Amino acid sequence: MDVIIILSLFAIFLGGLVRTYFGFGEALISMPLLALIGLETHAAISVVGLAGLFVASLNIFSGYRNIKYNVLFLMLVGSLVGIPIGIWILRYFNTNIVQMMLGGFLIMYGTYSLCKFLFF
Repeated sequence: MDVIIILSLFAIFLGGLVRTYFGFGEALISMPLLALIGLETHAAISVVGLAGLFVASLNIFSGYRNIKYNVLFLMLVGSLVGIPIGIWILRYFNTNIVQMMLGGFLIMYGTYSLCKFLFF
């Protein structure tokens, strides 16, 4: 039992480290590692969510002087508008179509970013 706890803490630490360094990706690291350790999926989701809240809180408290409140306000408004629209799309649209649209958007944005990097 002690080994499982130590490995779980290590997986959460790696996820928090990735999130602190890159700004995202905690679940991409922690969830597969916790699943490999043997945690149930629902428990792993809860643990990663709580760990993410903790890491985000530490980042906010350590860097509160650098927060750009006008950007934060725009992101909050965009989230309040976009979340209900996203839930509605996920509920009433075919999942395959939504995935194809998301994949197409990501390919277009990646191409745009690459061209911007190479040519400008």
